Amino acid sequence: CLALAPLGAKIVAQRNSHASVVDGLVLSGGIPHFVAPEYDGELGITHCVTPAALQVALAEAPDARAAFIVSPTYYGMAADIAGMAEVAHAAGVPLVVDQSWGPHFGFNEALPPTALSQGADAMLTSTHKIAGSLTQSAMLHLSDTGRVDIGAVARTLRLLRSTSPSALLMASLDAARRQLA
Repeated sequence: CLALAPLGAKIVAQRNSHASVVDGLVLSGGIPHFVAPEYDGELGITHCVTPAALQVALAEAPDARAAFIVSPTYYGMAADIAGMAEVAHAAGVPLVVDQSWGPHFGFNEALPPTALSQGADAMLTSTHKIAGSLTQSAMLHLSDTGRVDIGAVARTLRLLRSTSPSALLMASLDAARRQLA
């Protein structure tokens, strides 16, 4: 969020996104415009944002700088990422996908493809959750669409990260990637 939402910029964000999204908006001065995911009354859980809901939210926030959604959800539901990317790009914003619970996506034909392969401009994978890397390690993947300023992301990371990153965490990310491959 810091790289995408400079002071006062709006981000359309899934209402049940991770708290770190809100934290990033607070640190950057960004303004959330929330979009609600579908609610399953029978199961009592939320699923994903739909392309139609994202389209409405982006129309309500025409000055939004990005769209941020979660897929898969904590409950394992995967969104229509290709449809979301089409909607976000038609509105002129990048699509960022929190794929925290799907770092294994794209490594097997029986699993959904990755968000990037479906048109997302950036995705986050919490590799530590189910792919075997050490706790507090995750990956940020950026596409080469040009919709996300890679330089701004790099500057933001420099502001937030340690100047002495953990070799153990970095090695565990590589080991998890190797195991998945």
